[in-house]
Amino acid sequence: ADGKPAWTFPTAGHGAVNMVPASAQGRVLFGAEDGTFWCLDLVEGHELWRVETGGILGWTNPVVVKDRVVFADRGGTQQGGGDDNADDVKGSRRGELRCLSLEDGKELWHAAFDMTGFSTPGVGPGYVVGGFGRQVARFDLAKGKISERVATGTNAFGSPTVVGDSLVFGNLDGNLYVHDLENADLRWRFHLAEGQQALDFVHGGDRIYLSTTVGLYCLGDGGSNRKAKKGFVLEAGAPPPAR
Repeated sequence: ADGKPAWTFPTAGHGAVNMVPASAQGRVLFGAEDGTFWCLDLVEGHELWRVETGGILGWTNPVVVKDRVVFADRGGTQQGGGDDNADDVKGSRRGELRCLSLEDGKELWHAAFDMTGFSTPGVGPGYVVGGFGRQVARFDLAKGKISERVATGTNAFGSPTVVGDSLVFGNLDGNLYVHDLENADLRWRFHLAEGQQALDFVHGGDRIYLSTTVGLYCLGDGGSNRKAKKGFVLEAGAPPPAR
């Protein structure tokens, strides 16, 4: 009503809170850099439960799926400790995708992956999808088992999203990829010029709004009913001049 803070919850000593909190069923869920993950009461702001993951919780936002919350940590490496995509980070464990009970924080499963960074998970029927390193994978929501992998360019962090019968994700290699959800084949991709990066996107009806390092793009079908040939590449036009 008036914009005044209803409550605050201090996290001093746990590092920065970089992720965007999730909110569902009267709860707020978020984590801090030191690996602590909290669940708070939405109205009063008091702690309902917390979990120590042992990893670094960075910019990967949690998602709530029915009675559980899913999020990823960056593994046990220290910040600034080297290349996220290196295969031999010393003194560390690899990142993990975690699934906790929304009610009490009990761990339902965790799934290790090969790199130390991870995208915000996207939600599909009975599974979540996420990008890490040079691949995007589908994780069974019941047990966390990987059932499908898509090989791609470096750093598929543009929140993989299930859009109809397609899997869509941005990539720091300068592409927005659209894959067939059933067989993982590449349908088409939107390609930026060398050195430019596709960051994140939202889907609204027949349009995709894509944020990039050179501006915002709106992608659509232009009113045509023709289907693009498999593997079609849509090249980006020149960015508008700076004002």
